[in-house]
Amino acid sequence: MLTEFGLTQAATLPGATVTPAIQISGPNRRPMVNSWDVFDTLVSRFFVDPIDVLRLVEQRAQEADFLKRRLQAQADLDHVGAPYVIHDIYRRLVASGMEKPRALTMLGLELAIERELLFPIRAIVEMVEPGDIILSDMYLPDEVVFDLVRELCGLDELRPIVRSNWGKASGTIWPQVMAHYAVRTHFGDNHHSDVEAPRKFGIETSCIDNARPTPWEMTVANLGLQQLALLLRETRLRGVTNEAGPLQNVIAGPYLALLYGFSVWLNRSFGPDQRFVFLRRDADDLARVFSTLYPFVDSTTLDLSREIVLSRSFDHILLSRINADSVLVDPLTSGRTVSHFLTRNGNTSTRLATLIHLDDIIAPSEAGHIGTMIESGRLRFLTRKSELPAHHYALECLLQTPWPPVTSLGYDERSGGLVRSYGSSHDLTPGEHRLIRAKLRLVREFTAVLRRRGNGVCNAEQALVLIKAALAAIFAERHLVDAFPSFLIRERGCC
Repeated sequence: MLTEFGLTQAATLPGATVTPAIQISGPNRRPMVNSWDVFDTLVSRFFVDPIDVLRLVEQRAQEADFLKRRLQAQADLDHVGAPYVIHDIYRRLVASGMEKPRALTMLGLELAIERELLFPIRAIVEMVEPGDIILSDMYLPDEVVFDLVRELCGLDELRPIVRSNWGKASGTIWPQVMAHYAVRTHFGDNHHSDVEAPRKFGIETSCIDNARPTPWEMTVANLGLQQLALLLRETRLRGVTNEAGPLQNVIAGPYLALLYGFSVWLNRSFGPDQRFVFLRRDADDLARVFSTLYPFVDSTTLDLSREIVLSRSFDHILLSRINADSVLVDPLTSGRTVSHFLTRNGNTSTRLATLIHLDDIIAPSEAGHIGTMIESGRLRFLTRKSELPAHHYALECLLQTPWPPVTSLGYDERSGGLVRSYGSSHDLTPGEHRLIRAKLRLVREFTAVLRRRGNGVCNAEQALVLIKAALAAIFAERHLVDAFPSFLIRERGCC
């Protein structure tokens, strides 16, 4: 991470740590509060390096050498050592030769880009209590930072912040803070200004490292998918809460990356002229990511569950959603149910695509027909269950929805409206419900981030490498399946 005011390298702890200290005594009746840093603690930027904000300003404004001149102007003010805000930086630029109207335009652009790139770190914001104080070493004016935090974090009861240029880092602000408040703990990301400096005044500290890229995000970046790594990071910081536990990081990382990679593979493998029909419920998350990445491609969902297929009375409804160019998509399948449905309706052209082919559950009597589908290209998959390093349950439990299976369909042929009836309760435990809700929230955040930031570039080869890495990371999470006891009972046929 880089400091908020000097844009220089700063050390961070490897994990969030709490350092106990003895509170310095002071006047009676001081409010007892926690104090919070702002940037990379309560809010973060889309870019990990704050200098990238200025690079983007230079790029959009097409202003040659802006980055160099902007950093030099700030460094000059740091050298002077008097308090300053961003307006003083641009006054310095005018003094060094930039025309004043141009400087005002650039100032407005920098502030606009800051707002565009900032977002809340939800898990940390949830910890802030009314009456807590906000401390920031930042060159943005007090009211700008104050409004950003209230607007982004929804902290409506937040009181005016304490903003300085070097107050935390130098330690000069802490005596003033402690004269008015009894600080329980100070939370921040910078090892020096948020940990070492307040400790000297007897303040307990907690180093917040949420904004740092995770090992998975770094893995994605190292695959050449830097934009996707940033998209996943923003999704994680926006969406992960304190309620659903650490397994959210598997969802916010490898699981979302898997949906992204498989979506790219589908589009690259079959082309944008096909109709992609995602089979509910297991493909619901995939359908959302695919339609976000490729809004110009015809895609829909279909309730082709075993129970629906067993009742031939719904065949005409299901067939109304399928045409000769359709590709049916199911993340995990043996192909049996789809094959039986298509065969009895005389459909010999519709194709089926799956991530993992459940080849070890195919009966000998069905093997010939499924083999023919594979040989003809009507059934395509990326890997077989028999080739996996672990049981596919680790992925299947994440594909769950909070609603039960569809048991009946009604169809209005004139309007094309489809009405679904659902089965009995899913019988999920409260913990399972929390995780599934967290998953739906993270998928929603991810699709919103994709629309907001752009989806980046991922070729077919990168998609395959990403899928392989994501599956390996999911299967390596030993506690994932244990978090879904109801799922295990159902899958083992105990109910």
